[in-house]
Amino acid sequence: MRVGTIGYATESGLGLLIQDFYKNKVITDILVQTHNSFLNHFDWYPGAPVLASPVGHLATEEKLTVESFVREIDILFLFESYWHPQVIDFALQYKKPIVLMPMYEWSPGPIPANLFITPSLLDHQYYLDLYPNARVEQLNVPVSSNVIWRERKSAVKFIHNAGNGSSNDRNGTLDLIKAMEYVKSPIELEIRAQALNLPEVSNPKISIINKTLPFDQLWSSGDVFIFVERFAGLSMPLQEAFASGMAIIAGDRFPLNQWLPLDLLIKPVGHETLSFNGLPTISSQYDVKQIAAMIDSVYGMDLAPYSNAGALWAKQNSWDEMRPKYLKLIASLI
Repeated sequence: MRVGTIGYATESGLGLLIQDFYKNKVITDILVQTHNSFLNHFDWYPGAPVLASPVGHLATEEKLTVESFVREIDILFLFESYWHPQVIDFALQYKKPIVLMPMYEWSPGPIPANLFITPSLLDHQYYLDLYPNARVEQLNVPVSSNVIWRERKSAVKFIHNAGNGSSNDRNGTLDLIKAMEYVKSPIELEIRAQALNLPEVSNPKISIINKTLPFDQLWSSGDVFIFVERFAGLSMPLQEAFASGMAIIAGDRFPLNQWLPLDLLIKPVGHETLSFNGLPTISSQYDVKQIAAMIDSVYGMDLAPYSNAGALWAKQNSWDEMRPKYLKLIASLI
């Protein structure tokens, strides 16, 4: 069974997700889409065809490349987007089943998918409402095979992932910087960003790494991951940090409160409705003083129970456990 996809070969969240599905042999073929902002690792996929044109603007010869690619696979498995309208056109023309793993806050618009595999309970409900007559199944995204678990013993160093910033302070980075003004404990906070212009920070407790780190360095240090996101269904940084053995401070919202330890989650103080592609998305609001109070309460805490909880969750959602479920679901379309 040849399962093909189109996507980035970059050290971005989406690029690493696709790579993991490829390394673990759920995806067998990939059509690489060039990224203009990240380093492209074309060597990840030797011999794979590459599209150099921007998303949605294929050159004439690239349309032939897409057609050839789609014609030769058995199933088209898309992550988040179809990238180019011709991808869907050729899949329909050659009667190839389409699988989409969507992200609830970003919908590519109407898409004739034969199967939606939603990565979280929130995505699942969202897409059941959006496509009431479609086949919508929920499967957790397996824990990356690159994540190495290590027991954390005491809460001293805190890590935050600012990513590429996204919109509406999605990752809670600006809230966290404000909250640090009220933190009394002598913690170390490392904020990691991908070429993001953060405000100048004079707080000696905060250090900022403003570059893309290799994956093996993301979770090798640090005791506590603090990531009070405003909205998301699937949160890969939270999943990876938890699986690595770190304690997690996050927002007490669905679906995170279905799988993370509850006592380190912070309740929202309000909500607002945002619009993505014309679809409503609920964004949680947090009190920065409550974030600071949680940090102070966690500092110096024995983290062994949280590390062990992460190890158990990682085992339950490992590729060994999840790969057969994905393959069975995909094969049901043939």
